[in-house]
Amino acid sequence: MSRLLIVEGEATIAKDIHDMTAEWGWHVIGLEGDATSGLRRARLKRPDVAIVGLRLPGELSGIDVGEALRREMRVPVIYLTGPKDECYSAMARVRQPFALIDKPFDAAYLRRVLDRAFRGPGSMSASCSPFD
Repeated sequence: MSRLLIVEGEATIAKDIHDMTAEWGWHVIGLEGDATSGLRRARLKRPDVAIVGLRLPGELSGIDVGEALRREMRVPVIYLTGPKDECYSAMARVRQPFALIDKPFDAAYLRRVLDRAFRGPGSMSASCSPFD
């Protein structure tokens, strides 16, 4: 079963993503609200894909989490960004995440991106850019 880690500071959004992805058949191995807890869970449970909010409470950002996941575990990272996160979004794009999705997000689009992320490297096609 495909293992998904969700690290998102907004509890309502995190819960919504958890419920949707569980309904779609993915196993959520962690629903964490801050970077430190997210990294701890990832190192313990080894996710196949991670959804990470850019702004997280605490000293580390979502970008820090994503970089650690990519470097340590080669996990595809899907960043969630809000309308006030332009600076964070620009920094995230430079790090070439699997995808960058704006909040509020379209559930069908999130599902397509997750389908591709779980299929592995190279599964994003030019016709379905993560930045659409």
